[in-house]
Amino acid sequence: FWYRRLSHTAEGAMARPAQALPLIAGDDDTAATEKLLAVARLAGVRVELQSRRDCGRTPCGVPMPELVLPDGSRVRHTNAILRRLAQSGPMNEPLTGSSFFEEGQVDGWLEWVSLEVDHDGPDLDVQQVCGQLEAHLKSCEYLVGERLTVADISAAYSLRGPLEKAGLSSLGRSFPSTVRWLQASLGQPSGGSSAAQRPRSSLGGSPPPYAYEEGTTGSPKKAAVYWAWFRKALAVRLLCAAKAAGCADPQAAILASPTAEGLDKASQEKLKLRLSECELVHLKAAPVSADWLRKLLKEAAAQ
Repeated sequence: FWYRRLSHTAEGAMARPAQALPLIAGDDDTAATEKLLAVARLAGVRVELQSRRDCGRTPCGVPMPELVLPDGSRVRHTNAILRRLAQSGPMNEPLTGSSFFEEGQVDGWLEWVSLEVDHDGPDLDVQQVCGQLEAHLKSCEYLVGERLTVADISAAYSLRGPLEKAGLSSLGRSFPSTVRWLQASLGQPSGGSSAAQRPRSSLGGSPPPYAYEEGTTGSPKKAAVYWAWFRKALAVRLLCAAKAAGCADPQAAILASPTAEGLDKASQEKLKLRLSECELVHLKAAPVSADWLRKLLKEAAAQ
């Protein structure tokens, strides 16, 4: 798990291309094009929209855009392009979710939008869709986790037209959480609680499968290997966040309060990084101290 997490973190930090990427789409005012441009803006990826009337379409008439990568290869279909763009976003505010558990949820919502919203087109049952969303959004601010993800952007842009046509004022009386979420996802207002202020959910906070044990990734003991990969993944997350936040002295920030709770607070305040529930549960099971954190950073620097 932590090896995959480390790979994902490192790839995401290097995945943002320098030049503008050609985005071949149909009409530039379709929901598919608008959501792709919105995710590109949030991820900091420059794209050059090339509208083509002969852009491919699925059998049910949904546009089939293409993103041309620097090496000439192409990513086709809206969801695949959304994922590729979102993976290039800032690591301290991942648009794809802050854990593998959340990434799976994001993928599920993206498929829901494609199969149950976009596929129905003008025949969409607005009341039914709003009912599904309202039941989910009564207890949370966004579709997945505690911050905006590509799932929110995709769903909001696909639903904006049908919901506005039905009347947001009237829908707001029956589905207030859904209308609030739609407006927040489209407009991203500055008001409201921040990610640091909102309570964490319990999702993704399962206890570690092994008791803490020192060792390396080449150790014969599974527990030692597991925790070695955890330390590596955590160190990369912290250092990537520090670089993105412009932190001049990451070690001083990380060692400011060498406890699990202190590292969580320092990550939010100085590195602009919100640790996942999974990472916090693991930290509380580890012997976190100034020496432990120094060793963690030293191991990362030696890579």
